[in-house]
Amino acid sequence: MSTPKPQAATELVAQRFSQAARQYQQHDVVQRQTRRRLLEMLQAPVGRLLDVGAGPGTDFYQLKPNQVVAVDIAQGMLAQLSQSYTDYLALAGDAIKLPLLDASVDCYFSNLALQWCDNLAQVAAEAYRVLRPNGQLAVAVVIADSLLELRQLGLQRRTFVELESWQKAFGSQAWQVLSVSCETHQCFFNDLRSLLYSIKGVGASSVTESSGLRGKRHWTRLQQQAELMRQPQGLPLSYQVLYITARK
Repeated sequence: MSTPKPQAATELVAQRFSQAARQYQQHDVVQRQTRRRLLEMLQAPVGRLLDVGAGPGTDFYQLKPNQVVAVDIAQGMLAQLSQSYTDYLALAGDAIKLPLLDASVDCYFSNLALQWCDNLAQVAAEAYRVLRPNGQLAVAVVIADSLLELRQLGLQRRTFVELESWQKAFGSQAWQVLSVSCETHQCFFNDLRSLLYSIKGVGASSVTESSGLRGKRHWTRLQQQAELMRQPQGLPLSYQVLYITARK
């Protein structure tokens, strides 16, 4: 099988996330945790705020922005966002080529979106380019050693980039201040199906192997294996999340 060309791969990711737009907020368990942490890292007011990989939208009221510019590659996500946040400027665009002028935003925000980008250096360069002097950046990305439980079940398809690669990419820009930290986020679910839908239901189906086509017996065995991991809070799913904050 040939490797998809970058443009084709981007279009496939956009299609998957568009299809998940309506149900996204039913399944965004870890996204809610990381969004809360990111918002705590920013100082209000933020002026003109850019949300990259905005999905169905984030409420930034506590940061008192003058304007929110929401960028996403998935048209379905932008359509959902525009229904909920009518005053946001919704733009179709990619983190590696943002549809914005140089030094045009005061805050760059991105919550669990940039891990889908292949060119990390370009992501960092674009973030630096669009920020005004003294602008703030707050980013959360999933990194390597995430989803250990899926790996133990033989269900993990996609691996994520190492912390050091993100450090190198963002460290190559001339920030006044740059801070990088890693946190473990653990989510708990009642059963294996809801655990898997926390991934598939937000459009990230490329992360997991499909088990449904292997038959009922295989699914029953997976459920039994998953039950061996159960904790008092439920079935766990662990994420290693890298937080990057900076000031230009």
